Amino acid sequence: MALPNITPEQIPPGPILQYYGDIASGAIKPEDVKIEALTFFAVIDAAGLVVSQTDKVTVNARMSLAIREVRSSIMLPELAGAAPDLITFNAKEQGRNFDIFKKPIDFSACMGIRPYEWDGVYICVPGTDLEVVWTVDTALWVIFVGAPKRVKVTITGDYIACTAS
Repeated sequence: MALPNITPEQIPPGPILQYYGDIASGAIKPEDVKIEALTFFAVIDAAGLVVSQTDKVTVNARMSLAIREVRSSIMLPELAGAAPDLITFNAKEQGRNFDIFKKPIDFSACMGIRPYEWDGVYICVPGTDLEVVWTVDTALWVIFVGAPKRVKVTITGDYIACTAS
């Protein structure tokens, strides 16, 4: 809880104070910034094959998408067993035709309360299509899981309006 009667001079300078100042001054306009959470699902069958998945999503053509965080989850995590450790994924930006992450992300590494977060951002090209590409270790899936699972990845970030040309 904030101290009562605190003055702006008592707040140490930093990125949060700058951010609030940008909002208060009108430098950040509501029509120029939107928050986004793109969710991608996949169903993996008992053999470890991806049998269903979310289609690509088109990024707002008027805005760049600055990706800040990636989270993953699995349906009924208490029954997931080894499944999260046998899945990797990458996000593909079709506008520039490359994977966002240099190497696929370990699905289990961004589950629960600790998502992947960045102090910097990855900026997608306005109007590009994003999709998640799933990889499953099918040999180990059959041995250690042997059941269908539903998984999801949520990519969050901020839409920032592009300057008019």
